[in-house]
Amino acid sequence: MNIIEILNKEFISNVIKRGSKELPPQNSKKNRKNIAIYRNERVSTYDINDLVAIQWVQFGAGMKMRPKYFGSYKVIQVNTNARCEMEKIGSNITSTSVNHIK
Repeated sequence: MNIIEILNKEFISNVIKRGSKELPPQNSKKNRKNIAIYRNERVSTYDINDLVAIQWVQFGAGMKMRPKYFGSYKVIQVNTNARCEMEKIGSNITSTSVNHIK
């Protein structure tokens, strides 16, 4: 092999490596945009005094037959970032994400 050919191959491989380093930021911007769209679509809105149930999110043995939602809660305050303050019909006050409310 000629020295010129070796240098050309090296140059081409360096260009390809630089090009591949530039791609991830573009992809991550695209992914962030898609995630934001997905999150914004799924958000439900609740009003004060709505009755809701909260999704059971714990996992473990023997929980297959457990109810998926629990409690009767009344929304007492709607916060930013898709969160609500709720009061259990009874006495307890809790806060949870809108994604876990039905």
